[in-house]
Amino acid sequence: PAAMTRLACLVFVTALTLGVSQCQSEDSCTNGTAGNRLRFEPVQSPRFCLSDNKSYFNIESVGHCVMLCSRRVDCKSFSFSDRHRLCLLSNYTDCVLKNGSTLYRKIMPGRTLCQVSIDGRNYVLAQRRASGSLSFARNWTAYETGFGNCSSDYWIGLSALHSLTYSHGKNLRIEISETVKQVLIYSDFSISSPTKRYALNYTAMLLNNGSTVDLLASVKGFPFSTYDRDSSNDACSSSQLGNVGWWIGNCDTLLLFLNGDPTVSDIWEKLWIKLDSGWLYPTAAQMFIEV
Repeated sequence: PAAMTRLACLVFVTALTLGVSQCQSEDSCTNGTAGNRLRFEPVQSPRFCLSDNKSYFNIESVGHCVMLCSRRVDCKSFSFSDRHRLCLLSNYTDCVLKNGSTLYRKIMPGRTLCQVSIDGRNYVLAQRRASGSLSFARNWTAYETGFGNCSSDYWIGLSALHSLTYSHGKNLRIEISETVKQVLIYSDFSISSPTKRYALNYTAMLLNNGSTVDLLASVKGFPFSTYDRDSSNDACSSSQLGNVGWWIGNCDTLLLFLNGDPTVSDIWEKLWIKLDSGWLYPTAAQMFIEV
């Protein structure tokens, strides 16, 4: 995999018992869980557009702006102008008025994002299945919050996928390792809200260098399923796939299962894709969200 780019980030630490807050700068984001922290990360090349914004004037510091955004559920990002002492809150993750300042996106408590650069484009790692060293047989809560680490098997979390894509869809890049690496790219990829069980949607397949088959078509519009929260439409469920979570829908029409374990022998529990020519069992798979 491509080496992760270093990313400056702001960390907002809330001490609930003392009612105090601290905002500090770091050279880079670290791997692992973030505990009870809200994180705010710079958005590279945000799209400038009108959105529902709220402005605060005479703000002393970026830390004060962090505090204002963290207190509002509808605040998804903020920008702060030190020159004008202006704090602008937005309900979009990458959309802000042109005010000449950096846009910071709110990342809810959970996992630090793994950022990579591929072919000159910036991506966040959403999923990696390669070694089989980490069990993906986990419950709904685990799939919602995420698990693993950036250098090995990894799942970013459904909540983070929703936060990254819900305001407007992003390009999704899928890499499937076989004899030759297969790359699929989808436009306007998005994950819906928790109330819709994080259903998967996209507009079109832009690239598939391995075939003309749209492998995601079989799960488009379907919610996510785990062994303890089955959202599938038929007898097929997460339990049939080794208790591993995925967008399932109907097993008869399912064309890819990227969270499977490439090291096991059971054909349903393996990492697999299904083509007209038959089933393929890749050695690894990765998913990336362009940011």
